[in-house]
Amino acid sequence: MFWPVKHRCQFSWYCDGKKDVVWANYEKTGQVIEGNARAWKDSIQLAIYITGWGKLVINDNTHGAVFYYNHNLVSPYWAGSKEYIGVLGNHTFMK
Repeated sequence: MFWPVKHRCQFSWYCDGKKDVVWANYEKTGQVIEGNARAWKDSIQLAIYITGWGKLVINDNTHGAVFYYNHNLVSPYWAGSKEYIGVLGNHTFMK
């Protein structure tokens, strides 16, 4: 295991001896910004997975859809032959 040596790192914040606080997760009032905190947690989990130390489970929120289109702009000829899955924002998802 690697332990950083104070003032001997490429990135000074990593070896400055101070507690690391992710300020992007907090308002100036100290309140947690839920979306930022969730994104930070997700990025840490992904980094753990990529380095081979964890297990990653990704849920398919499109339920197998492999076709999609912006229903406000186009009406594709193939849409009638596919199974409708649902709408998310401006897009219709099908399989």
